[in-house]
Amino acid sequence: MIQTDPRLLLKQAGVKERMAAFDLPALQEDFYKVSKEFISNLNGEDRLQMESLLNSIILSRKSKISKLAEAVNEDPTIQTKLTPEEKELFNSIASATILFKESVMS
Repeated sequence: MIQTDPRLLLKQAGVKERMAAFDLPALQEDFYKVSKEFISNLNGEDRLQMESLLNSIILSRKSKISKLAEAVNEDPTIQTKLTPEEKELFNSIASATILFKESVMS
């Protein structure tokens, strides 16, 4: 677990996501846990800004993960870029995609 200022962690992740339009930058393994704990201790406008930033990161990564999961065999390194929560999402989408393809192709 890498220790860093949670505000900086969130802002850096946001910048990385915006700059990597099609790539999935690796996040600190406990990124979501640290972010959630940090935001829960904020109030007012500061909390709203950080929640908005986290939501934009989540939406971006969820979209990228969904696209990558559809092409399951394309990038074998994808799992190394995912947090534990994202691995679960990726595996669920990949499994559902495979089942869907099997059901409509057979």
